[in-house]
Amino acid sequence: ILTDGEDTDSKQVSDVEDLIANGIDILLISPNTSEALTDVCQKAMDAGIPVVTLDRNVNCDVTCWSGAENIPMGVQSADLLAEMLDEKGNIIEVQGTAGASATIDRHQGFEDQLKEYPGLKVVDTQYCNYTRADAMSYMEDMLQKYPNEGDIQAVYCHNDEMAAGVVEAIAAAGRSDEGILVTGMDGNEEAFEYVDSGEMAFTVIYPTCAPEGMQAAYKILNGEEVDQHWILDTTVVSKDNVKDYLGTGL
Repeated sequence: ILTDGEDTDSKQVSDVEDLIANGIDILLISPNTSEALTDVCQKAMDAGIPVVTLDRNVNCDVTCWSGAENIPMGVQSADLLAEMLDEKGNIIEVQGTAGASATIDRHQGFEDQLKEYPGLKVVDTQYCNYTRADAMSYMEDMLQKYPNEGDIQAVYCHNDEMAAGVVEAIAAAGRSDEGILVTGMDGNEEAFEYVDSGEMAFTVIYPTCAPEGMQAAYKILNGEEVDQHWILDTTVVSKDNVKDYLGTGL
């Protein structure tokens, strides 16, 4: 049975409650936000239904979580931007969905690592729900708020879809020649193309988690042991290696 939470906590909670009532054998879920989906995932566990969370997690024990660690992705992004900017500049942070575990960790890793670089400063930030339209609108506002060349050195985005919106806003404002470094995460094909063209500085590939989630589900249903945390690898794609990834993105 496949359901779509439509990026809405209430819809996803309702969907899971219906699945529990239908007596499913196992639940695979990518929680919209951690806090909102914790209780219903705990309800499934209490009912004896194994729960496999993909990418994002919840605040209770589940049978297996499959995903990459988001905090190190934030740390990597901070270090790379520091290197590219000679440890000095103003950064705008475009965050994902408020309350989502990926958002919390991608922000925390970046924020904590920036403490190593006192010359780098986040001058503005906003949640843009991992959507292109919200990020584009926000960046349009930021380009008006910071109208002069040199006001913004980089834009740190929590995913590639938002990074694409930022790139489009910069281009539409006629400011592509200012050298603003735009970064993303996830590994979209469009992001690889933007890195190749120089419109993005880099992206960090986050694995889809679905293959591993299905493998975990199969093992669980066959009575096999699985690790509670199935940690996957991430990869930085920049101008140095982007040619190796073109054509492989999401």
